Amino acid sequence: MSRFHFTLQEFSGALADLGVMVPLVILLIVKNGMNPTAILVVAGLLYIVSGVVFRVPVPVQPLKAVSIIAIASGLAPSVIAAAGIIMGGILLLFSVTGVSAMLSRIFSRAIVRGIQLGVGVLLVANGVKMIVDPKFLRGGETAVVRLAGLDVPMGVLFAIAGAAVVIIFSSSRRLPAALALMLFGIASGLYFGSYTALHKVVLAPTPITLAFPTAEDFTKAFFLLVLPQLPLTFGNSIVATADTARAYFGARACGLTPGRLSLSLGVTNLIAGVVGAAPLCHGAGGMSAHYRFGARSGAMGVMLGGCLVLIGALFGRSAPDLFVLLPPSILGVMLVFIGVEHAMLMQDVVDSRKDLFITLAIGTIAGTTANIFAATAIGFFLVILFKAASAGGAYTESAT
Repeated sequence: MSRFHFTLQEFSGALADLGVMVPLVILLIVKNGMNPTAILVVAGLLYIVSGVVFRVPVPVQPLKAVSIIAIASGLAPSVIAAAGIIMGGILLLFSVTGVSAMLSRIFSRAIVRGIQLGVGVLLVANGVKMIVDPKFLRGGETAVVRLAGLDVPMGVLFAIAGAAVVIIFSSSRRLPAALALMLFGIASGLYFGSYTALHKVVLAPTPITLAFPTAEDFTKAFFLLVLPQLPLTFGNSIVATADTARAYFGARACGLTPGRLSLSLGVTNLIAGVVGAAPLCHGAGGMSAHYRFGARSGAMGVMLGGCLVLIGALFGRSAPDLFVLLPPSILGVMLVFIGVEHAMLMQDVVDSRKDLFITLAIGTIAGTTANIFAATAIGFFLVILFKAASAGGAYTESAT
């Protein structure tokens, strides 16, 4: 049984994936009106439980497709809660029936990479929108700078500076790039007056109440959120996460099977949906981020999870006011870097023209239409088409 290492290096690794979690959590709270305490506490508890049970660094993130579509569409918290309940029920059912293991063999590398490319494109697009927002501070006044006869939004200039911060700290173990960018963003916000919101900050959580989605909420959640998310969840959060864990930790990761990851997310998302928290997942990219910056044991999840629970319990009610400290353009930089990182996962298919074509087709359709389910369905159709063509060629050759 592996030991827990409560060290500075482990804590540094714990912070490495905040660049994925923080922007999505902030946007779900600010744009969709979700309960800050519920989101942070449930995410923190999943981090703690994952660290104790799996004993290796296991990331926790909001479901990306659900979050992106919900944010872009301005969906109500009740619809997002319904999505969590449906996802939790499906994943739990798939775990106990063994369907997860079967499905893990269906998603080809090209399908998975295409989904990740599409999500990356959507993240970059949303990040650019935030960067070019003429309001440098959320709810503040328009701020532009006159350069070469053009009115350039202040956020664009700070986004360039923020990108430089990310590059400079990209290999730092003591101060991960995401944390460095957050500190730069908070300092920028304070300098330009975001501190005026601090007088509203109080030590109080947002009361957690049970969510009661309507039939309309469940219908909308299933078609708009769950169907686009399911392929990504199986491809990245379950299949790819299990493979990445085995690559990094070998026999220590034997407990991270598709069935157990489905069980973890099934139970968690049922709870998240009932209390109105954001639906959650694991992720191969997040595991790589934690590992790269020093996390090697389940202590990472215990430390970061404990911090999230404390922040949610102490400052939940004031979370929207605290988040004003971060200018939208800084969050936009985070989303752009996250999107590029996800899109770059397609590098291992460039040597195969067939896989590259399928990946680009899925990514292009998903990125331009924001319909990941339709893009994935087309990807499966292309896989079948290529197999049929290959079989037909083999049959013709044997006949001659």
